Amino acid sequence: VRGLDPIEEDAARGKVIVVTGANSGIGKEACKQLYAAGATVLVAARSREKATAACEEIARDARGDASRVDGDAVRDRIAP
Repeated sequence: VRGLDPIEEDAARGKVIVVTGANSGIGKEACKQLYAAGATVLVAARSREKATAACEEIARDARGDASRVDGDAVRDRIAP
């Protein structure tokens, strides 16, 4: 079995991607890869606290640049 290649830097620049289950596991790791590749990542999680914590970790791993990661955008747009 061949592993997946990392996403090339800037491959996702200008794209907006929603990741569900993004506060842990594969979802959070996908966010990190997509964010590193230049995407704006909307983190979807069941709780705002978990989404916020995931966003902080993703931003920290991206050397503190949190300009393209948002845990509130999805909830704010789909909540009644």
